[in-house]
Amino acid sequence: EAARGVVQLKDLILGAKIAENATLEEWKERPSQVEVARDDLVAEVRKILAAYDEAYDGADDG
Repeated sequence: EAARGVVQLKDLILGAKIAENATLEEWKERPSQVEVARDDLVAEVRKILAAYDEAYDGADDG
């Protein structure tokens, strides 16, 4: 990975949700790990976090 300038980015929240009750086929369809270029790492992490921010914006805090 280092020689190719890429890193593995793991969405542990998604991975845990998938593992709870997904079939093998569903798990394969929604990979919780992706390979990204090192230069794109921060942008990709921000994308993942933004998706969770959007999901929680509509959630009830109380």
